[in-house]
Amino acid sequence: MDNNADMINLKRLIHNGKNKGYITFEELNDDLSDDFVSSEEHIDELMMMFQELDIMVIDDAAKKKIEKAKGGKGEGGKSRRERECIRRSCRGSLRGR
Repeated sequence: MDNNADMINLKRLIHNGKNKGYITFEELNDDLSDDFVSSEEHIDELMMMFQELDIMVIDDAAKKKIEKAKGGKGEGGKSRRERECIRRSCRGSLRGR
């Protein structure tokens, strides 16, 4: 995947993350090129950017907790308490981290 495709996918991830309040490590790994997510510099920049945008980057277990808390009715609109709980419980990672 080239840089242009990574930027298009990154914009989509940001859009989806703003709507849901989070994105998963799996989404990052699937949508961005290996070169992009394997770079320490890019990973740090991504994590800071998502944090500034108030988008959590979570693992699959945290996503399941969100879905369970929502009763399977969607993923957006989490309370501050829910977001803090997920942040504390989330221990996922990107490739090689």
